[in-house]
Amino acid sequence: MILRFPDVLKNRLDWLHSAFKGAIDETDYTSRYQGVFPIKVKHNKAVVQDLVALGHDESYGLDAGSKPELLIAISCLSKAKPGAYLVCNGYKDADYIALALSARHGPERHHRAGDGGGA
Repeated sequence: MILRFPDVLKNRLDWLHSAFKGAIDETDYTSRYQGVFPIKVKHNKAVVQDLVALGHDESYGLDAGSKPELLIAISCLSKAKPGAYLVCNGYKDADYIALALSARHGPERHHRAGDGGGA
């Protein structure tokens, strides 16, 4: 049996955002905090969906380091607030890059170097 506690996730997300906001205010930092959850920490799609939904007001994004993680991220971020980041971390092959670009622009609006396609 797996138990999930979305209220605990929400509490931790709120705490993180508050901690960063406090530090930003104290230091007169001129930018903002943009939370991004690394999917490699927890691959469970339901948990990732909860994190995106619970962090919607703060535009929490996702970090995807592999193709399976990228597929989860694309699926979950389709319901995220505009402005939520998708961070593609680490070495990427041409197929990964094509998948990432199709998530951003649609499958017909990208090309790989050397394939003769146009943007």
